[in-house]
Amino acid sequence: VSNQGKKSCTECAFTKEEFDQIIRSIQSGRNLEKWLFLALFKFKFHMISKLENTAHVRKDSLKVCSQFNFALTVKVPRLHNANIYDSENSPPHIILGAMDPLYCVLIALGIYLEEWIFIGVGGNDKFGNYLFTVVGTDQSHLKDTVQQTLKKTMQDNNMTGLLERNNYQDKLGMQSICKFASTFSSNNQCSKEEINHRYGLKARYGDKYDANG
Repeated sequence: VSNQGKKSCTECAFTKEEFDQIIRSIQSGRNLEKWLFLALFKFKFHMISKLENTAHVRKDSLKVCSQFNFALTVKVPRLHNANIYDSENSPPHIILGAMDPLYCVLIALGIYLEEWIFIGVGGNDKFGNYLFTVVGTDQSHLKDTVQQTLKKTMQDNNMTGLLERNNYQDKLGMQSICKFASTFSSNNQCSKEEINHRYGLKARYGDKYDANG
């Protein structure tokens, strides 16, 4: 558990098939908040970022990349002491699209932001300074809502049988996305140093989220 010296209850990564099924399931929903969840889940995979850090990404940190106009940059804040999320000292990271729409974070962010602006949230003070927001609530509530959505998605779509491998069905959650992203990156020629830099880990934590060890 973060900042409590306890081991996380989430131990294993999603497989690609499981993550794909989760994204497709949310995508088939009819509620407007599905665009928020799709954008956040794909952003989390793309950035290999913790949920609490993702929840505190500021809107004004998302910018067009000065070097490549087909890409964006973003600063993902890191939690420091006294519960202060610092984005000023966080390095900007590049955000690229993907040939597979199921994984394309640019498409997901574009639809999410356009939908939010269309329904009037973008100009509403309740939207706040954060990129990902559940209207009228704070970021703590956002984290709870996102975690509940993931759990409900797995339960409602009879995914339990798929996720029961190695009796780990109770050890899957938001951090499983980070571990899947880290493992996926490692399997595609990204070094541990590159993965650590993306995630914001110190080098000595090398393969913490790499299921390949």
